[in-house]
Amino acid sequence: MDLALDRVRRVLHRMKLRLPCKVITFAGTNGKGSTVRFVESIYVSAGYRVGAYTSPHLVAYGERIQVNQCLAGDDELVAAFSAVDQARQGIPLTYFEFGTLAALYIFSSNKLDVVLLEVGLGGRLDAVNAITSNLSCITPVSLDHEAWLGRSCEQIGFEKAGVLRFGGKAVLNDHNVPTSIVDRAVRLKCKIKRIGIDYSYTVSDGLLDWNPDPSRWGAARAYADLQVPGSGDDAVLHNAAGAVAIVESMNADLLVHKNAVRKGLANTELFGRVQVLQGGIERLFDVAHNPAAIANLASFIDKRHPVRRNHAVFSMLKDKDLAEVVRLMGSRIASWHLTQLDASRAAPLQDLADVVSDHSNSEIKTWPNPLHAYKMAMQLARPGDRVVVFGSFYLVGAILKSVLEDPLQA
Repeated sequence: MDLALDRVRRVLHRMKLRLPCKVITFAGTNGKGSTVRFVESIYVSAGYRVGAYTSPHLVAYGERIQVNQCLAGDDELVAAFSAVDQARQGIPLTYFEFGTLAALYIFSSNKLDVVLLEVGLGGRLDAVNAITSNLSCITPVSLDHEAWLGRSCEQIGFEKAGVLRFGGKAVLNDHNVPTSIVDRAVRLKCKIKRIGIDYSYTVSDGLLDWNPDPSRWGAARAYADLQVPGSGDDAVLHNAAGAVAIVESMNADLLVHKNAVRKGLANTELFGRVQVLQGGIERLFDVAHNPAAIANLASFIDKRHPVRRNHAVFSMLKDKDLAEVVRLMGSRIASWHLTQLDASRAAPLQDLADVVSDHSNSEIKTWPNPLHAYKMAMQLARPGDRVVVFGSFYLVGAILKSVLEDPLQA
């Protein structure tokens, strides 16, 4: 990885790409992808043409680049990659930079009303930041990618704040937003909307009420009894509230009727984000891979109906805080099914087993690949148990692919 914007900007200039539409950029540690999916669904429900770029993907690369919720096809991707390769003329690009430019090529080839761009890592030097946005959303910030972004939330916040633009709109959907972000937003004279100050939300019987502070945000509309899809975990509800704040902030530029907000939220699909599949053995899939996301998963399990035993199918990348993740989940797991990921940054299987044995007293089994681990966990589980698949995108994606292709077998 070489974090810099010069190469991307040079290739972008050569490709003569323009996005003659509204652009919203999403940065933060957790919740970016889910917030994009909520905003995307709302704008599609309102009748707009929407491009969305997210990462990483779970099952297919085309998930990263979508136009009106349709995945980019293989032919479309090949054409975009070819255009990038031809334009770069020897300029080296990282994997993510190549993909970002391909996404921008596809979006510029379509007549779109709004494009949603999720930052891959950090913000200030991320390839996505080569595009000037109309609104920047920063979701909750916590410790992750410390080797690249800094060892404290203030340092990481400084990198995330790089997506803010002078005089631009900003939604800060983080109750504990780092001072480094707020200070930069003030210096840049951003039109800030901040959760807990300019807007808030409450939850009752699984329905979301969203309310602006009329003394600070008189133009925004209040919402009652919004249906939020999926499991309704705390993070999903929080991300949905941020999505409403974005739509209200942009309403002068992209008019959205309240019914479209209601419909869009209710119809959003969130794969691999505290995703529950019911059955005699309940299955729970979550790409949580840092302590803050794991804490949300643990809280969801604690609030959910009790089960006989929780079986974990687990693996992560070696640059993550494995010990803290296992410590947070350990007391809830009766058996661990560990597996090796097919990725260069994957934690070795023996390292996983050592960390789990140090921080959990539960039984440990190891399996050669994710799908094998999942099938063995399902085979050993009994009715009334729960199988929790969590950790890396590589893990959850490999298993969800099989589940979606053949639900009966998987």
